[in-house]
Amino acid sequence: MFEARRPAGWLFLLLLALLASAQTLPTTTISDTVYRADGSPAGGTLLISWPEFTTAAQGAVAAGNTSVTLGAGGALSVGLVPNANATPANTVYTVVYQLNDGSVKTEYWVVPTTSPTTISAVRTTLGAGNSASQMATEQYVNAALAGKANDAAVVHLGGPETIVGTKQFSVSPGLPAPVNPSDAATKEYVDNATQNVGNGSYVSTAGSTMTGPLTLSGDPVAPEQASTKNYVDLGLEGKASLTAGLIPTGELGTGTANNSLCLHGDSSWGGCGSSSNAVSIQNVPVATTTPTNNQVMTYVASAGEYEPEAGGGVTAGMQAVKYATDFSWSQSPASNLSTTGPQTVNLAVCATGVTGTEPWYYVYISGTGAAEAVLVTGGTCAGNGQAGTLQFTTLNAHSSGYTITSASGGLQEALIAARFVASNPSGPSQSGKVIVPPGELQAYARISVRASNVTVDFSGSIIDCNMLDTCIFAGDGLTLKFYLSQTPFIKTNTTLFDEEYLISPLEPALWNVIDPSSVVSVNGGELQIVGGTGVDGTTSVQFAEKVELSGALIIEHGDVIFSAASTGVLGGLYPGAVSIAGCLAGFQVKPNGAQSNIQALVNGVSAGSPITTTAGHHYLLTTRLYSQEIYRLQQIFHSSFHPAGGGFGGTEIAADVRIVLQLQDIDPANPGTEVAPATVLYDGVISAAPDFCTCALVNSANMQCAIAFTRLIQAVDAEVRSALPGQGYITQMVGTLEEGAECEITSSSALEFYPQYAPAANQLIEVHYRSLGHALARITNPARVAAQQRGIDNGLHGAVRHPKEPPARTDADCEMAALALLDDTTGLAWTGEYDVWSDFLPGGAVDVFPGDELNIAVPTRGATFSAIVNEVEITLNNPEGEHFSYKIKFANDAAKAVAFEFEAAKGTTSLFVNQYTNAQVGETYLADLTAAQITEVTSTTVSVDAGLAPVSGGGIEVRWSDAGWGPGNNRNLVGRFTTQAFTIPRLSKVQDCYLQQYDNSVPPKYSRYSAALHIDYPL
Repeated sequence: MFEARRPAGWLFLLLLALLASAQTLPTTTISDTVYRADGSPAGGTLLISWPEFTTAAQGAVAAGNTSVTLGAGGALSVGLVPNANATPANTVYTVVYQLNDGSVKTEYWVVPTTSPTTISAVRTTLGAGNSASQMATEQYVNAALAGKANDAAVVHLGGPETIVGTKQFSVSPGLPAPVNPSDAATKEYVDNATQNVGNGSYVSTAGSTMTGPLTLSGDPVAPEQASTKNYVDLGLEGKASLTAGLIPTGELGTGTANNSLCLHGDSSWGGCGSSSNAVSIQNVPVATTTPTNNQVMTYVASAGEYEPEAGGGVTAGMQAVKYATDFSWSQSPASNLSTTGPQTVNLAVCATGVTGTEPWYYVYISGTGAAEAVLVTGGTCAGNGQAGTLQFTTLNAHSSGYTITSASGGLQEALIAARFVASNPSGPSQSGKVIVPPGELQAYARISVRASNVTVDFSGSIIDCNMLDTCIFAGDGLTLKFYLSQTPFIKTNTTLFDEEYLISPLEPALWNVIDPSSVVSVNGGELQIVGGTGVDGTTSVQFAEKVELSGALIIEHGDVIFSAASTGVLGGLYPGAVSIAGCLAGFQVKPNGAQSNIQALVNGVSAGSPITTTAGHHYLLTTRLYSQEIYRLQQIFHSSFHPAGGGFGGTEIAADVRIVLQLQDIDPANPGTEVAPATVLYDGVISAAPDFCTCALVNSANMQCAIAFTRLIQAVDAEVRSALPGQGYITQMVGTLEEGAECEITSSSALEFYPQYAPAANQLIEVHYRSLGHALARITNPARVAAQQRGIDNGLHGAVRHPKEPPARTDADCEMAALALLDDTTGLAWTGEYDVWSDFLPGGAVDVFPGDELNIAVPTRGATFSAIVNEVEITLNNPEGEHFSYKIKFANDAAKAVAFEFEAAKGTTSLFVNQYTNAQVGETYLADLTAAQITEVTSTTVSVDAGLAPVSGGGIEVRWSDAGWGPGNNRNLVGRFTTQAFTIPRLSKVQDCYLQQYDNSVPPKYSRYSAALHIDYPL
């Protein structure tokens, strides 16, 4: 029951607090987390001492000391009187760290009046102040002297000295008049000494006038050389004279020029004509009728002249049909092919169909060296009859005199030339008809029929296919769908966090806001930042919970618009305290005039090239994470003997994480920028990345911006990367097209690209993912088995459990769950009921609820144990007197595990799994080869990097199938290798192999999971 009366005791305590506060000076709280160098939270004590001083607010502080013990997780919180601007000047707190790992460190603090603050904000260095009388540390003195030169290394004002090297002066030094040949000279001295040199005696290269004749040593031999009079006179002897613009009649021969009579080159007179208006051919007249398209001139005997032939010549239909042999070509370029590798050759004429941009286009090199067909990968040739280049890679050396020809006898070139693009309806290019004339045609490489609706007539012809490949391939040679060798473990895209900034202030359940200057606000659907304290890490907007760097994550930091030059970090991930130096990855913003530069920040260091903002533009900032591990922390399971804080599991799982930082610049005046590709500021792997990080959307020293939205998306757990020939790999986004993704992982275990992102010819594609399987474990406790043996009972009693909560997600989790369940089998199982009136509840309790703990002691039954209430039944017997009867049902963990919720076990698949004892858990497997990759593929070999060096005495075992692991089986064995990098044979276009590492124990330990490498690559 409740009484409506004033709590007088509270008022009394409040008055005491107010009176006490009037006797103290204001303090500043230093709140932070202390870490060791390996990233783990520190533990220990901080010893803080200070001299007597007077605060800036004239408060007197006596000398003294105190100590502070670091809390859980390295947490520090201590209140100190501000000594910033105190008297005497440069007063500091001396702080000695005495950590429980034995390390001792001393540092000095200057505490401001702003509270709270952090360790990084109060740290100072002795000697960094302005007082000349202040003591200085060795560090300060060494830093001050670092920029000073040694006496022997400088030039003095007096005395002879020798300068070694080149010296540059911003102001010209004054010099005396030189006396010796090696003396330096002034400009005035040089000008006076050279003013008459060459004057009046030479012809200037800039031009001048000569007063006499110039005699040459001989006749010219090059077009730009000067000519003598004799050379010119000899050259004109055979030319007609020109007088007043006319040739003298004496040099015209006999005849008179008119519209039809001209002087020919042999000095004879005859009919005139030109390529565009010939009047006769070999003195046979040409009709004046203008020919129409495709008409040819034929001789008509009855008319005695050449006339256009109606319907004659090549028709449009004849031109549309391409004959393969008409497009065969051959050239002998001078380009050097004497060494193997990437090549570029110059062709004098790029015949029709010869192009550097056609996928799967081959040419054939022969004549010198071993003949070979090579795939054209680039070049300027466009099949237009002009000169151009072709690029390809040779496997054999070809000395001078080689020949390059069509690799298909002209058929591939004819197929290219036959294409046309339909206009009604419009569509992709298609072809008409290509004829391979009767005869034998030699093909040295794949012939690709890449256009639709084409007819290729091979009637009467024979194609000799001189290659280990498909001879004639119908299709474009590209594909959008690539089947994966394993069933991937894939979590669908799920939005975990979506903030539209509609509620002010930010919800504390979602956000942690540190804002001592009141610069953070929510207004008009935007998070607005209008400044900061000027100090890194003191103003931030953080996710309330840390982000696990596991699987694939997409963090859309939002649509950001800047209102002025800014300083800070957006979208930063921090393993520890929020600071630029401690930032794992983020977008660093620095002022650039009135605008800002946005640059990748990785491991506290700027990386890559910055992007300069433009006023009015919007910037979409996105971080994409791809971890080698789906989970970074083992599940934790409890038992009655291992309660909260001491459960089984919880081990951190090491992993490398790929981080991609991308920026999309959107100009509101240009809608096309909304769908333009984003700029990748950083794409790299962070080795041994932390498992959890604080995600600070804003770390503002002085940010001036507004953010429209923020999202955290759990993406598809697959990393897809690709590389064009000769270029580096780029990461491609996996998901739906609406999310801006380029490809997806389908339910049929395939990687499928969207049509607008179709891979180019020869593009290499890598897919990294974890496969899907049942999480299983079988654990026994030999000691308990022996204790249960009775007669014919061998003591082995088993059970199958399927934990629902907490879930066992991996084999390792299942092992931990099994240990927790076995843990409770070491004691007796007890269940029971206790009937009691409400007036006599156990321990004088007011009420009893399910989940409460009961201590049971029933000597007559030998029962002394702790149990958990799992059900309470209450019967109303006497409402007037408020008397109730209770039926309390309870059980201990051995009888009913309260730390688990189980669901029905499913036996749809075989439960075959290796059995281990409880002592073997955690000691059985070596690390998985999660970083294994293929580094090079040839027609006969595959180069592999296992991702880590084998353990001493161990190695890497490679098999053709994921079975038979161990030294006693060599049936499917590829090999055992003692180095990290090795080569295995290439046997087919599509090939799989599996890797595990092993050690030198007996029997040897192996990895828990195999690393599967799948190759689908042309031979």
